[in-house]
Amino acid sequence: PVETASLVQVRKPIHAGAIGRSRLYGERLAPLVNALEGDVSDAHQRTTATTFATNEKELDHQVDRALRLAKHLQGHGDVLIAEQLFGFVAGARPGHYDALLALGSICANSNRNEDAKRYFRQLIAVHGNAPNAHGSLGAVHASCGELADAIACYEKALTLAPDHPGVRYAYAMALADLGRTADAIAQIRFALAKRPDHLESHFALGNLPIEQV
Repeated sequence: PVETASLVQVRKPIHAGAIGRSRLYGERLAPLVNALEGDVSDAHQRTTATTFATNEKELDHQVDRALRLAKHLQGHGDVLIAEQLFGFVAGARPGHYDALLALGSICANSNRNEDAKRYFRQLIAVHGNAPNAHGSLGAVHASCGELADAIACYEKALTLAPDHPGVRYAYAMALADLGRTADAIAQIRFALAKRPDHLESHFALGNLPIEQV
């Protein structure tokens, strides 16, 4: 998720594209990648997170390692392995905020919109007061052309975080797509009053019909 309210493809086997990964991640990361891949592969085969550890302490350790590595890989664009690791975290710790948000974002960014909606709805079911969760679901609805649903999500997010410029911007864009240009401009100006450096809002304002601005 980004400040624009955030906007996971078919999962490949965890060992897909494994050749040369030491060159990609460096010798220091390679042992950790290999160890965690073995964990995740076993997890998918046995379908339960409890097979990873003999006790909760060990499982917590594995979850923490997987999460840190997943975020690192996602940040470097390796979303295939990152998705598998985030999936392990979500399986071991259902309702995990960071894992579900990342899975939803990965799906949305690769046009797996129904999967993205499912992850974001799972997130909302556990973290109903998180504005990014509602804003992210709204962004997926908007990308699908489901503007009424998108607006409902954005409005819920704004009740939780009225000054969030990214959600406000996304809300404005949905309003503009519905032809409600004056309302969209009002929302963008509100966002800019809170965050004058929000570039996307400046760009949107400059591209709305000039007679309306």
